Amino acid sequence: MTFDLQPAHSSPDSSSGSAASSAGWAWYAVQTRPVAEEVAAETLRSLDLETVLPRVKRLQGRGSTASFRRRPLFPGYLFVRCHPERHLHAIRYSRGVIRLVGGREHPASIEEAVIEAFRNRMDADGCVELDEPGFQRGDRVQIESGPFRGLLGVFERGLEDHLRVVILLEALQQAQLVLDRRCLSRVGT
Repeated sequence: MTFDLQPAHSSPDSSSGSAASSAGWAWYAVQTRPVAEEVAAETLRSLDLETVLPRVKRLQGRGSTASFRRRPLFPGYLFVRCHPERHLHAIRYSRGVIRLVGGREHPASIEEAVIEAFRNRMDADGCVELDEPGFQRGDRVQIESGPFRGLLGVFERGLEDHLRVVILLEALQQAQLVLDRRCLSRVGT
């Protein structure tokens, strides 16, 4: 199994639970070269550093060739837990890395709670479950954009790609319409 979260080898001071000062271990954002998040993460893990590379599943292609691909949630960035005084030089010169985000000598640390929030929403593939507008069957909805803008309907169901939905248009005597879920808003009851 390959995961983007790999435990770092424990060290006496690695149990710090907060994004402490540069005197201890903390989480930092790493800017990577374009499309080199994987390479950078692997290189940093080879230095025995813990990395987090949150991803999302994006639908790519159309029709029968459509498939979900894992893409970084933040293209060009990942997170690393390190001790800056010990690791800053090695991180800067790691394959795929451009820099640690923040000041050159004192990068900006990230609170542990932020990283934990990502981890808690990641599945076994390292993908973050994004909140989608939640519609229930029977909800009254309005189309907010596109050629049917302003029309009202009733939410019928979501489709397998999680991007499109089926609604029943009120104006066309319950005709079914398939459209992007981001085009809809719930109408107050």
